[in-house]
Amino acid sequence: MGVFSVLPLIMTQRGLSGAAFGTAQFVNALAAIALTAVLGPLLRRRAGNRPLTGLVAVASVWVGISMAAACAAGGLPWICAALALCAPAEIAWFIAASHTLNRISPPDRRGLYQGVWGASLATASLTAPLLGTWCLTSGGPALLIAANVGAGALGAVLCLPLGRDAARGAPGRSA
Repeated sequence: MGVFSVLPLIMTQRGLSGAAFGTAQFVNALAAIALTAVLGPLLRRRAGNRPLTGLVAVASVWVGISMAAACAAGGLPWICAALALCAPAEIAWFIAASHTLNRISPPDRRGLYQGVWGASLATASLTAPLLGTWCLTSGGPALLIAANVGAGALGAVLCLPLGRDAARGAPGRSA
């Protein structure tokens, strides 16, 4: 969520305009659209019946590093490059996380699990600007860069228990 809420803060701090932010968002969206056509079917085929928690972990780290690179970038071309490099990880994360969620949720509770996942994404969109602002005012760009890398690493670590559940496959009816 930092792409939408934190990146404009750092770009403004660097003297870049709203139009520059729009350009960066366009590059990210264009890369995501172009790569989804290739990565989507490839990841779905490779997933089969195997858990994709490892891919969720790798994508979490990749997004964290890409966002850190965007925050560290000195100008618009570098920010655009970092966001273009972030797009494959965003695609992989959403596909792999959805696949993992379907494997660990009981069939009669999939809607509940999807709702919790959706609520966590909404919570992230609320906390990202708060944490990003705090990082910028408390430690500047260096703290924001470290926080992005840390968030990606934390996301990967949190995949460990999901990997055990996903390896067992979707459970039967819930109690």
